[in-house]
Amino acid sequence: MTDDNLPGEDRELFAALENLPLPIPASELPRLFFARIARRRQRPGLAALAIAASAILIIGAGWFIDHRREEHDLAALHDQLVVALQDRSPAARYRAVATLGGSSDANAELLIIAALTTSLLSDPSANVREAAAEALGRSADTLALHDAAAQALVVERSPFVQAALVRALQRLSPSLRTPLLASFIVRPDLDSTVRAEARRVAGS
Repeated sequence: MTDDNLPGEDRELFAALENLPLPIPASELPRLFFARIARRRQRPGLAALAIAASAILIIGAGWFIDHRREEHDLAALHDQLVVALQDRSPAARYRAVATLGGSSDANAELLIIAALTTSLLSDPSANVREAAAEALGRSADTLALHDAAAQALVVERSPFVQAALVRALQRLSPSLRTPLLASFIVRPDLDSTVRAEARRVAGS
């Protein structure tokens, strides 16, 4: 059966499918994400537009529309990165975690922390969990780091991830990190090197 012989509704459906945008490959998400970040930071602020008072309304309106479009595009890329955290490929998930951990976008901070915490606690790859621990250690939200580490230190079995968590906890105040590490140190299954590093950080 040729396209001409298809019912009208089917022809419309096939035509719509042909016009669907191609999905962005997972390998391209980190590059596109940081490109959006860089472009947004290069946008002039509203205060700079006040230099030419007579053009404020025209230029300001154009900047606002473009800025909102950039915000929308950036949010869409964030969503795709979060989807990439569930990719079958550990390498793709690792890249997504590394990209989210390198973001300094305050508007997406809660989303990023939630995604990284999920990866830390549930990803089957130790490399991905280690990257998530390191990324959370760079987060400005130390309470989120504390809560994520409190859960991970109980269940984590990989000495590499454990060591990354211990290093991340150095950012916490002694009153927050010492109780966590005191409970962690007494685990009977700890690698001796990890235990020694945890004792060092707890006492520093």
